[in-house]
Amino acid sequence: MNNKKYRFLSLIIALVLTFQVSVFAEETPTPPVENPQEATTAEQEKPLNEDTFERYIVEGMVDAVDKSYRYGIDREEIYKSIISRLLALKPELMNDALYAIFDQLDIHSEYYTAEEYKELMEYVTNTFCGIGVIISEVDEGLFVMSVLPNSPALQEGVMVGDIIVSADGNPLAGLSTDEAKKFIVGEEGTNVTVGIMRNGEYIEKIMTRAQVENVSGYYDVISDKIGYISLDSFDGHCDKMISEALKSFDEKNITKIIIDLRYNPGGSLDEYVKVSQHFFPKGPVISMDYKDPEKKEIYYSENENPKYTLAVLINEHSASASEAFSGAVQDTKVGVVIGEKSFGKGTKQFISRIWTGGGVKLTDAEYLTAGGRRINNVGIYPDIEVTNELVKYSKEVFGVLSMEKKFNIGDKSEEVVKIKRRLHIMGYDVGYPGNDTYDEKTWAATCSFQRATGLYPYGVMDFSTQLMLESTLATSQVRPDKQLETAIKVLSDDSWKEYVGLGIVDVSDNEPKPTLKRPE
Repeated sequence: MNNKKYRFLSLIIALVLTFQVSVFAEETPTPPVENPQEATTAEQEKPLNEDTFERYIVEGMVDAVDKSYRYGIDREEIYKSIISRLLALKPELMNDALYAIFDQLDIHSEYYTAEEYKELMEYVTNTFCGIGVIISEVDEGLFVMSVLPNSPALQEGVMVGDIIVSADGNPLAGLSTDEAKKFIVGEEGTNVTVGIMRNGEYIEKIMTRAQVENVSGYYDVISDKIGYISLDSFDGHCDKMISEALKSFDEKNITKIIIDLRYNPGGSLDEYVKVSQHFFPKGPVISMDYKDPEKKEIYYSENENPKYTLAVLINEHSASASEAFSGAVQDTKVGVVIGEKSFGKGTKQFISRIWTGGGVKLTDAEYLTAGGRRINNVGIYPDIEVTNELVKYSKEVFGVLSMEKKFNIGDKSEEVVKIKRRLHIMGYDVGYPGNDTYDEKTWAATCSFQRATGLYPYGVMDFSTQLMLESTLATSQVRPDKQLETAIKVLSDDSWKEYVGLGIVDVSDNEPKPTLKRPE
């Protein structure tokens, strides 16, 4: 429909909505318009297209009734009546109606269908019902990157490097991980027949699906003084991993810890409070500011004697609980924050299931850090600002490879560190790249690199693979991890004390400023 037609329709609608007929009374004259041309032009300039035409009619009719109806109207009740009538006639519009409510709120408030809600809860709890493998896409199907502890896959002997090619007879080649996992995950206690290729041999295994806990990150030892924890999120079970890490560090008398929260999007408030008990002195660790000024919630640490010194790494993708944690490190002075300014999500959402089978996530509070700072749409400023700059690759920076030996699972060498640093800088998951052990993660990363570069994917870092590493990187630009290097340095020489609290920016008097999905 062209613009002329829309303008014509707009004019007709305007005329229809202003036409008056009196019943049992004299006709009421229409008030004169001082400048009819301006009124007509204003009507013509109203945006009108196929998507808004019906809405324009409805809103115009409500406006006209509201203006002229003798007894007045309740606009809210009229719109409720409209919605009720439409949903009664077309119940399939229910999801659209619920989506529309949350579309007008901030970017963190959402409505979820039943299927979407199920996926959300799996993400939030870090628990899902399946066979327990971490996978990546390859041409033939799904490459097994790791096998989770106490999982059906581990019990049935699935190994890192296996390729899952089918599930219950459905071929998985060419599918994304999201598409493929729908054939593997399912109801707890049900069976799935998984087809696996291992070293050219086809194997079938029948597994019983079970609740499996995903891994929230990993930990390692950098030196006899420093431990390293990479935390992917504050979702379910992360405190369990943190507790295991600290037990390992305590056995080695390690009290200086790097906590890597880069790319950590946040997670559960409960998990954040649990983790906080390990590191922050007795007192507030976070507080909630609700719409109701009488409703106050403050969460505390009960740690009488915190013993760890922290260097926390953040970047622009660190958000929510990871920002609350970084802010608490600054406020309680137990360490320093290193990296780049964080995302700036200082709000809390509650998640609830509703009678449709779906669910909602709604922003109900803004949080303040342990020291009472408001950081929503502000973020956490690091005490030591360090950016991982993009530079031309230099093999000297990563250590020159001798290429005198090939490596397989279990091998330990400084050469392994050089290899892992190269794989890590290319985006492959090798855990902490400073570890000198050629472990399963390194083996799986090597397999993935070999596949990507056309080499035989058997996970051994042979001479051809080492040469390919160098030739692939030779003309590349890379980002050496200066942030991690800085953290190691300031903890090693105790210079972290010079930077404590330098990043604190107090904006506690500012009003909350939510980022809306559809700002008016």
